[in-house]
Amino acid sequence: NCFRHLESPVNAAMLMWDDNTAWHQKDWVHGENCIKCEQGTEIETAIEWLNKPNELYDVYMNGVVTVDNFRFENYIPYLENLINNA
Repeated sequence: NCFRHLESPVNAAMLMWDDNTAWHQKDWVHGENCIKCEQGTEIETAIEWLNKPNELYDVYMNGVVTVDNFRFENYIPYLENLINNA
């Protein structure tokens, strides 16, 4: 899970299944920083978003910002803060 959610949004808008996975620090939000779909509707969802290039670009750019939260230099201080305030 971790590698897929950190590598794919760097080079493209991330398409992911809409499930109940819990995220920390920053959620993946459909239409904001990722595109979510139901299993089996991946192609239809991708085509739908390809027809909205301006919105797709915004999702991509917001996804890159979200990935920055998980970079080592940003994530370690986040974890330290959680530990120190627990």
